[in-house]
Amino acid sequence: MALNKKIRTYFPDERDYTCTSMAYETLSGGVCVAYFDYPKNLHALTSNQQQETFLILEHAKRDQNCRVLVWTATGQKAFNSGAAFGKSNIEPVLAPEVAEAYRKRHMGIGNLGDAALKAETLAFWDFPKPVIMAINGLAVGGGANVALMNYGDLVLCSTNARFLWPFAKLGLSPELGSSVMLANIVGMPNAKKIMMLGEWLSANEAFRMGLVNEICEPDQLLDRAVNVARKIAACSPSTLFRIKDIMNKQIRKGLPGILDEEGAYIEAGIEDMIKAVTAKQKKNAKAKL
Repeated sequence: MALNKKIRTYFPDERDYTCTSMAYETLSGGVCVAYFDYPKNLHALTSNQQQETFLILEHAKRDQNCRVLVWTATGQKAFNSGAAFGKSNIEPVLAPEVAEAYRKRHMGIGNLGDAALKAETLAFWDFPKPVIMAINGLAVGGGANVALMNYGDLVLCSTNARFLWPFAKLGLSPELGSSVMLANIVGMPNAKKIMMLGEWLSANEAFRMGLVNEICEPDQLLDRAVNVARKIAACSPSTLFRIKDIMNKQIRKGLPGILDEEGAYIEAGIEDMIKAVTAKQKKNAKAKL
């Protein structure tokens, strides 16, 4: 059965919108499900997906049928493969005036100095309803951070989920708040090992470190996440908001500055990579003379 792709946008006015990189389903019991839905590139963090993430969050925030949001991806191969480079990127299909209206509210892409995806990170942290991440496959780089860095209040994953932070090998540094959140969850020695070695982390290892609440068989993951969501949704929405808000508040206060510093370090890493490539090209050119 085809997933629902239709949501609403709210700025500069209310309009219908059909997602192309995501989907949104309304279930019973106060539960809705957001899906990354572009399996051709393993649900990579394209410009279009990032823009639609803001749209989904705003839609779900306003949706009276949504008391708890499950966030997952279609299929069982990948949750999110991270940054989309070059031809793998997909530009937003959103009407320019809508994109600009969201961007002005810090709910869109294209903001200067946003190398660490500050706007998207804060949008997840500021989402007022409980979120359950259901990780159904590989999650890499920024995708791993969306999966595990408290973007979701609970994290369930399938037995075939695996996680990778390849930043050191790419000449980059942590982003999306992971420079602080990873150490908060797994401890500083484990966090530095994960970031500096850039090795795959299995579902069992993530569970052992406290990054994941529960592991399920792949074909049971979504049902389990929805069942947990329904139990949470049975509680008072105002109570759930206060629990989430007070538990997040102290870290949330410091996130803007942390994300700005992460972004500056990423930009410095990119500059170093450009210099290295340029130097190599000059050296090769001289060798040919």
